[in-house]
Amino acid sequence: MATRPQPKVDADTAEFWAQLDAGTFALQGCARCRRLRFYPQPVCPHCRSFDYAWRALSGRGTLASWTIVHHAVNDFFKSRVPYSVVLVSLEEDPAVRLIGNLSEASEGTPLHTGAAVRLRIVKEQPDLAAVYEFDLVPERTGRGS
Repeated sequence: MATRPQPKVDADTAEFWAQLDAGTFALQGCARCRRLRFYPQPVCPHCRSFDYAWRALSGRGTLASWTIVHHAVNDFFKSRVPYSVVLVSLEEDPAVRLIGNLSEASEGTPLHTGAAVRLRIVKEQPDLAAVYEFDLVPERTGRGS
């Protein structure tokens, strides 16, 4: 069985992946301007400060865009095609967007811009890095739902 592609960890991203491995979704938050940033990097792209702290986030967001992949470029995904790759705006700062896979449990559900999603941390094997994917949050319909 093919294993999920693993992230390329470097000095800037190591803490992001370590936090995920520990079960926490966290991003860098600038100590000067307070803005969140993703992808992890040593300098704030907004104010150029080198000072930051890691902030635990909810993982909630909204679907900004998506694409459907019909040709797997890695053996791990062959049994999953077609699958959705989504662009998500985070609830804490909609200007911060993450790309990730839509979970298999959410596949087949019609997608629309603005749909609520929640990041889920996936740890498939103890010797592999934790990664993330997104679950659609069921929409509330009618009264009392």
